[in-house]
Order: sequence, then C-alpha cells, then structure tokens
Amino acid sequence: GISLYAALDLFIPMMTTSVARPPTVAGNPIFLAAYLIFHLFFAAHFFTQTRKKWLRIFLGLLVVIFAATILSSGVRGAFVGLSAAIVFLLGYFAWQQRRFRRSLIATLLVLITAYALIFLNRDELFVKNNFVLSRITNFSLQETTTRARFAMWKIALSGFRERPLAGWGRENYSIVFNTHFDPSFDKANVSEGWEDRTHNIFLEELVNGGILGLAAYLFLLTATFFALRQRPILISLLIGYIVQNLFGVDNLNEHLPFFLLLAYVNFLSLPEKPPGNEGLFSNQKNPLLSVCISIVSLMAITVSSIFFTVSPALSNNALRNATVDFAHADRTPFQINYEKGKQYARYFPSLQLEGISILAGLALKNDTMRQENNPYIFFVSMITHDMAALTKRIPGEQRWIFFLGQIFDNQAIRTRDAKWLNSSQVIWNQLLAASPNRKIFRDAYQHSQKIQGYFK
Repeated sequence: GISLYAALDLFIPMMTTSVARPPTVAGNPIFLAAYLIFHLFFAAHFFTQTRKKWLRIFLGLLVVIFAATILSSGVRGAFVGLSAAIVFLLGYFAWQQRRFRRSLIATLLVLITAYALIFLNRDELFVKNNFVLSRITNFSLQETTTRARFAMWKIALSGFRERPLAGWGRENYSIVFNTHFDPSFDKANVSEGWEDRTHNIFLEELVNGGILGLAAYLFLLTATFFALRQRPILISLLIGYIVQNLFGVDNLNEHLPFFLLLAYVNFLSLPEKPPGNEGLFSNQKNPLLSVCISIVSLMAITVSSIFFTVSPALSNNALRNATVDFAHADRTPFQINYEKGKQYARYFPSLQLEGISILAGLALKNDTMRQENNPYIFFVSMITHDMAALTKRIPGEQRWIFFLGQIFDNQAIRTRDAKWLNSSQVIWNQLLAASPNRKIFRDAYQHSQKIQGYFK
C-alpha cells in the first residue's frame, strides 16, 4: 500500500502537469525510483507464486504502475538498472523455455531496436520535447553529471589508498571528498559543490569499510545470488539493484526492501522441519527462554527506536518550530524551541548542523540586522556560536565550516563590525590549508579580502 501510494504520488503529477520530476512523499524521485524497482520485482515474483485470479490481476497492475512510475521519474540510473534486469529475465526465459524462445528473443530485439532508434534520434524535437525520452537518451562521457561521477570516483580511490584495510567508517565519504578533493570535480560545473556519496556502490563500500568491508558486501551478494539460483525474477531484482547503484546512491529507501529481500531469501533457504521438532526457540520446549528473548528484543527495539528515530524526529520538529518563531522575531519561544532541538539531537552533531544551518540561512536574508535591539542580532549570535562549536566536533565536514565563514562575511557587511571579518579570515585560511585545490574556497577567500578593503 505504501509503495502504491508513493508511486501514484509521482506518477499522477507527471501525467497531469509539465513539471519535471516534482517532489514526492519519498523525497527525491531518485530515491523513489530505486525503491520501486524492488517492489516491482516483488510483485512480479508473487504474481508467479499465486493462482488466485484477483490477486494476479492486482499484482500485474502494480507491476505496470511501478514500471510506468520509474520511467516517468526520468531517473537514468533506475532506467539502466531496470533495463538490465529485463534483458536478463527475457534472456533467461528464452534459454530455459524452448516453446517461447523465438517470441522472447523477438521481444528482446524489438525493445533494443526501439531504444536504439530513439537514442539515434535524441537530437530531434520529438525526443527533446519529451521529458522521459530526453532523460533516458542523455548519456555522454562529456555530460556534466558523468564528469562529476568520474571525479568522485577518483577521490574515493584516493581515500581508499590512505585507509585500505578498514576504510573510513560509514557515512564518512564527505570527509574523503574534502580531504582528497580533485580539481576535475570543479571543472564538471555541477550545481552542488558537496558530495556525501561516491555514486558507486562498490566504491562506497570500499571507502566505508576498506577491503574487508567490500569483501563482506561481495560475499553477501554472492551468497544471495547462489540462494536464488532457481528464482530468476529475484535474481533480476538483484541485477537491477546492482546496476543502478553503479552510478547512483544506495540510500535508506533501498536498504529497507534490500534487507527485506535478504530476510525472504533466508526464509526460502530454511530446511523443512518435521512436526514436533521446532528447535531451540520452540514455545513448547523452551517457553521461558522464548519469553526472555522476546522481552530483550522488544526492549532493544524500543530503545533503539527512541534513540535513532524518535529523538531526531523531535529535534527536527522543535527546530522547525524555531524557524517559525524566528520569522516572527519571537525571542522567548525561539529560545525554547531552539534549545529543545539541540537537546534532542545532542548525540547527532550533523543533524544539529543541518537544522541550525536552515536558521542561519534565514538570518542572512533578514534586512533589518542593523537596527538597535533587533532580536535577529541575538539569534545570529546564538546560531553562529553553536555552529562554531559543532564544526569543531566534526572538523572534516567542510561544508558547514564554509557556510559559517559565509555567515561571518555577511554579518561583517551588515553590522559593519570587523570582529565577524576576523572570524571569517580564520576559516578561509583553515579551508585553503586543508584543500588548496578547491575553487570555491579560493573564491570565498578573495571575496572576504574585498570586504576587508571596505574597512580600511
């Protein structure tokens, strides 16, 4: 139900408006397309496992809707992954089913020929004026996104060479990106100057866990392929998952169905037990042990949910309320919600920085900063103090340090107070020392030098 709702949330606007890839309930359409590939093949698999006519109709309808939504999203990585999965599936059945071999091969050739014709005519108006067709034919080694990917992969390999055995830990590619920044990334002229993913699943695991982490991940995939050797639809799903993540981002929207797949594979691999031999966790043989395990599991799930889910959600809600108070210059409510947001996220410095940076962005847009007794002056002082403390806790996150330097420069211009400028100069020198090849750091430093000239 959730998958269908998420699909329709994107598919309906795409069919009724001219907006390319509108936001969805899943956030970025890239994440939704990757998520739906799993559920498309889940639906196709269970279609072959049931004989109930109404259920087969429903599952078949889901396959069509999910496939149409993936195409409508215009996500090229998902399109390539889905195409690879379909090609494998048609080829497998053509090899296995002699009765349908000719028709299956013909279908495969028709699909390949149709795409080839569209690709060869990608400069024609009927392709350029169609969002989906223009997206799925926009493949080039000189294209901006492709060049940026190559740069990110070079950076990832540099990070791997520094820590080859156990890597940098999960969610730390942003540190590698900044530490081993390659100028070719700037030359790609991408709009976003910061990256926290390698956009290649194997390089991602290599950076996260080094050789050991990548070996463990490859072993997991190999074992899963072996367990599914008699189930071609689910093998196709794994192929689509891997191929799309050769160029995309493996994210939480994929982690959930991926581990659901692993759990299902484990279920399929369990040997059938004779009646009365349920094993160690049988309620009949070990009722006390089963109860204890259930209680401990429930406690662990509850504690982890509060720590990793509820607390961050409460922090986001409090900081969201603080942005409303900020907009209305309500000093006391702002302080209350702001402190709540920090308290709930006290163990998550990156989360705090995300929320506080939004408030800092609002402060930079305020045009009344020079008025005396303006509450915004107090707000900005509080925000910048906390951002400075947080960036010291995670010094590798240059994105937020850079943003803090911009705040200081803007405050220097608005308040005519040189103390802000002195603080920004420290930051620009720090960033240039760490990453002398970054063009945005050099540009920011030069901009700050111009501001300094106004104070002389």
